[in-house]
This record gives sequence, C-alpha cells and structure tokens, in this order.
Amino acid sequence: MINSNRGVILEDETINSKKISFNDYTKSEIIPFNLGLKKKKINDIWNRFIIRNPKAFPALLKKIGIQIDYIKKRKCILCENRLTFLGFFQINASLGLGKALEIWQNDSIEFYCPECSGEI
Repeated sequence: MINSNRGVILEDETINSKKISFNDYTKSEIIPFNLGLKKKKINDIWNRFIIRNPKAFPALLKKIGIQIDYIKKRKCILCENRLTFLGFFQINASLGLGKALEIWQNDSIEFYCPECSGEI
C-alpha cells in the first residue's frame, strides 16, 4: 500500500496496468448494473418451481425448518380476501425466502391483494 495525493494506492490491484487508488474504490457503484436482471432470474426460477408443483412449497419450507402453521394468516386490508405466503413469495422471490418471511410475519406491515393494489 502506498500513500499518494490521490489517496491510498493498493499495489496489487491494477486495471489495464493502471494503479487503482482507494478513492477509486469508494467512488465505484456497489450494486451491479444488472441487479434487476438477476432479481428477475431469481423470481423466474422460484415461479417455475412454485407453478409446477405448488404443494411442494410447504414441503420445502418444512425441510428447512419452517412449519406452515407458524406462517401468519393474512387478509387484504381493503377487501379482506385471503392472502397466502406462497402468493406473496411468488411475487417477491428476489428478496429471498428468509427476508420475504420476515416481512410477511411483521405485524407492522399490512398487505393488499393483487386486485386491490391496482386500485390504489
């Protein structure tokens, strides 16, 4: 590591034979430009799994230690139609199973059904 007027230079890091300063690292974007595409691919994988065999989803949850009885029962706050975690996760699979479950279980968050969300 070498100090310079541009900041700290990391000796082992080069791009096109150019030294990169620590300041260059802090200016760069942490989120890749194709994050949206990656999230869509994750959603597509989960959706194919869920659509092909929706009954396998509760079995998968059980295998990883999540009991279906533990998952909150939810209703749309506008029309009171029944909502399922499966439906919620199908739309929000890119969050990951753990984060989606954490949001679903949060009493401070209210949910809309797909029909009512378009009317808001």
